Amino acid sequence: MMSIGIFLSKIKSLGLDAGPFWALPAERRVRIWFLNSERYNRLYAERRADSRVIDLGCGPPANRALVRDEAGVGNYVGVDFDLKNQPDMVADIARMPFASNSLALVRASSVFEHTYNYNEILQDIYRVLRPGGSLFIETPFFLEFHGYPSDYFRYTHIAWQRILHDIGFRVIDCDADCGRGFFLTLTKALELGSFAFTGAQWVGLRFTLRALSRIAWRLRWLDKHYAGSLYAAVVTIAEKPNDNDARAPATQTELSERRMIDLSPPPMATSRVIQRYHTSVEYDRQAGLRAAYRARRRPSARALAWVKRQVKQITRRSYLLTLDGRTYRLIDELIAGAVYRQDFQSARPNLCGIRVLFATFRRLNTPNVIFRLKETAQAADWVVWTLPASALQDNHFFLFSFEPIPDSAGKGYSFSIESPEAIHGDAVGVWTVVNDPQHGMFDQDGRSISGQLAYTLQYSG
Repeated sequence: MMSIGIFLSKIKSLGLDAGPFWALPAERRVRIWFLNSERYNRLYAERRADSRVIDLGCGPPANRALVRDEAGVGNYVGVDFDLKNQPDMVADIARMPFASNSLALVRASSVFEHTYNYNEILQDIYRVLRPGGSLFIETPFFLEFHGYPSDYFRYTHIAWQRILHDIGFRVIDCDADCGRGFFLTLTKALELGSFAFTGAQWVGLRFTLRALSRIAWRLRWLDKHYAGSLYAAVVTIAEKPNDNDARAPATQTELSERRMIDLSPPPMATSRVIQRYHTSVEYDRQAGLRAAYRARRRPSARALAWVKRQVKQITRRSYLLTLDGRTYRLIDELIAGAVYRQDFQSARPNLCGIRVLFATFRRLNTPNVIFRLKETAQAADWVVWTLPASALQDNHFFLFSFEPIPDSAGKGYSFSIESPEAIHGDAVGVWTVVNDPQHGMFDQDGRSISGQLAYTLQYSG
């Protein structure tokens, strides 16, 4: 029987902020529910038995405790890019340091919504899994935007079926997670919403939202009559086919062609895949980018961009941005023919990344942005990054990562940014530091300028 003290603690927890709430023992706060598919739990337990679990994007120790305990300490390897999470292995999950056909089970929970290059990651998972090996994926569908370090996608069950089939996997099960239906999803939304109101002034609102979530939870039995397609998350189990029926994973070109011409649903390995949530429309992001690319290159659009540019020059408008106490000035749009280069000196060994501050002008830009790292401006390229401008966020740093350079301490390097296909009105911008001592040389289209691009260096170890 629940004691008076525990009961009062649970009532008090309804109004607590996120930090104090999660600091309470589980039995002394209201329950925040997580309801997995029963089939998913059963299949995961069967395939986890006597297998080493590779947990991609494992997160901090508290997040992976349950998975590690279920697998056993000797059978669990947590992989993450962030050293602060104290993972068992620090690695890029698109280029994992495992031999081909060597793993039996890979798990990725709440990872793929944070990765832009999901095809590269899935192809590498396909490579390291042995024939018959299993992949377990959990992704949110009804959830607020959240970082770590960014948030790109929400996947439906149909999306995972198509994506995994195109890579070469056989989908075993694909189901709604954290409940399906109106009242279960409402419960989750009220719970999550309560944590977004921080500070003592919102204690009453937090209390009300969590109390309403308890009421919605009690009404969850009505969801059996709900005919809609609302769910909080998706869980998927797939396996790499055995040698006798395996096919080579699709190339990037093949994947693009399939998205454009193959609109039929892929064949499924089991009738267990949920059929309630069919959708008749699939949003093709690449088609939207191509349409924007064509529209911005029409003569009328280019003429309007030219007028805006002339007005800006006449009014001498200056774009300023303040982040973390530092002030930055926008150079201009990074169009074809423009190359911004920055010389710098590494202060520490194991240089492994450079963060550059971009502006998107609050629009979806389509051309590619190219990053190059060299030992000197005239040397050969060490690192070349090509990414779509649509992957960049407005007034945010983007990390160009690469293999650590062990002897980088005290050495000089040069990186450049360019966008050969960009035009005015369809291009990103680059920021410079205002009122900051010169650190290296900033070079604009071959002209050396006293100043510094807005960038930071990242080191490993």
